[in-house]
Amino acid sequence: MKNLTLFIIVVLWGLPTLLAQNTVLSPATEKVAPIDSVRVLVIPYNPRYYLSDSDKDIADASNRSVEAIRQNFRLAIDKAVIGSLYGPATTRHYSHSLLSDTTADTRHDLQRIYATTGYRYDAVPVQKAANKGQFAMFRKKKLTADTPMDEATAVHVDNNRIEDRYMNAVIADEDLIPYLATKYEKDVFVFITQFELRINFNDCLDLARKVYQREIKVHYSVYNHDGRQIGGNYVKVVFPSNYNNQNEIIVNYFPLLAQSLLDKM
Repeated sequence: MKNLTLFIIVVLWGLPTLLAQNTVLSPATEKVAPIDSVRVLVIPYNPRYYLSDSDKDIADASNRSVEAIRQNFRLAIDKAVIGSLYGPATTRHYSHSLLSDTTADTRHDLQRIYATTGYRYDAVPVQKAANKGQFAMFRKKKLTADTPMDEATAVHVDNNRIEDRYMNAVIADEDLIPYLATKYEKDVFVFITQFELRINFNDCLDLARKVYQREIKVHYSVYNHDGRQIGGNYVKVVFPSNYNNQNEIIVNYFPLLAQSLLDKM
């Protein structure tokens, strides 16, 4: 019995040290995070890059204004992406959203980002099989500026087809990412660059009777804390035209978009 009591005392005495070796405290989140986690800052798309030909139908079916539909979609995709970054304890990425952070200081940072960021359609990178999953590699190896995007990807040869291109964020202010990295204590920066909700005319059964498919595309760019781009692409889902309730669209399809985005990173 004495030996058992002594063993318990020794284990309890050493427990804080043991835990400290496996976790770190993130000042930005005040949460205990795994050592191999990646801290992510999510930047929402500028509202001017919201493109839709379906707002009226969805607004009518949802009993909301068109403006409310647009605002809700922007908030919802941001929350879905943040949610996708919180996976199992061994792989989750501690993230922060500039859209959900409503402080005046953050609002100012978001305006600076929009003012100094350009946008252009670039060819969708095609990941080489050996280098697939750059975000996972970043988490494991903490990739820095020594691993640029062009070493991890091969560019698609067809630049003329719009579906083979994505809206890329081009950072004009070279001090922006280092500033955000220091202030928000983040490793990776995910720019949601464009949201598209359109009729899929390639699979249109009967436009007059509104029997067709709709498509949502979410474009994004990924930068590391040194300001080097390490990813970029778009994700999409397709759903039928009789699916017009905004809540149902968000609940059923936004998690799929967010998870697909995370998988491609």
